[in-house]
Amino acid sequence: MGVIFFYGLNLKGNLKMGDEKKADLILNRKIFFLFPQLGYIENIINEIRENDFEAYLISDADTCKELLKLNPHSIVFVNIDYTLKEPQWELWVRNIFADKTIQDAQIGIFSAKTDSDLMQKYLLDIGVQCGFIQTKSTFQNMTETVVATLNAVEAKGRRKYIRLSCESSNNCNINIKFSNGQIVDGKINDISIVGFSCTFNKPISLQPNSIVEDINIRLEHFVLFTQAIFYASRTLPTGEQSQVFLFNKKDILQNAKKIHQFINKKLQAEIDAQIEGLVGAQK
Repeated sequence: MGVIFFYGLNLKGNLKMGDEKKADLILNRKIFFLFPQLGYIENIINEIRENDFEAYLISDADTCKELLKLNPHSIVFVNIDYTLKEPQWELWVRNIFADKTIQDAQIGIFSAKTDSDLMQKYLLDIGVQCGFIQTKSTFQNMTETVVATLNAVEAKGRRKYIRLSCESSNNCNINIKFSNGQIVDGKINDISIVGFSCTFNKPISLQPNSIVEDINIRLEHFVLFTQAIFYASRTLPTGEQSQVFLFNKKDILQNAKKIHQFINKKLQAEIDAQIEGLVGAQK
């Protein structure tokens, strides 16, 4: 990939995965923000989540290291101005790269420090792959830098949108009222901002590309009133028929915020459960 410069920051384009083709095999990469204490870093996280990157907030360095073992190919942005002194952060980063049980982790740095020697140490000597981002920059510049970095390391893999399985959720339901007055209920199997799949409680017959206008979707406490285009039917391992629907452009814009909020809430809860398990195991 060569060397990429973002706002004067040197980002080495080495994926550390043997070759770039391996990145194509990754469907998604978890992006951890370690110690995002500053409000604008949390705003950056919200912004990249809205761009369908899978981002998580973490507040413990030791736990983060264990999470990297459970989640290969992850990316970590570390705020080195908090909790540990800088030499300790240097040791932490070096240990992540040296740990053979951590598979292909990539690291970026957040800091208010402007010391060029410090930047060179992390970017060139240690070889962090995701840049040294100065928090004294503007929110827009930092956000654009993070997004450009994530695109450069192909954080989305082959996918464009996060699709969340709703199998573990008890209250992800759909209700459709057809033009002939027929009402059908069902459960949502998975969802992204561009579409969803569902299983109805009774057989229905739909033609591909037909528009269904009166749809009520409940994603726990998030409610969508929308329409969608029927795409196809597929058979699940259980033998049930799953119906696949796509949103049109208007409804993607209308529904995106609520769907993103629901997806990111559920994903963060999954990571929090992993963290709770790790903390419990250490006691």
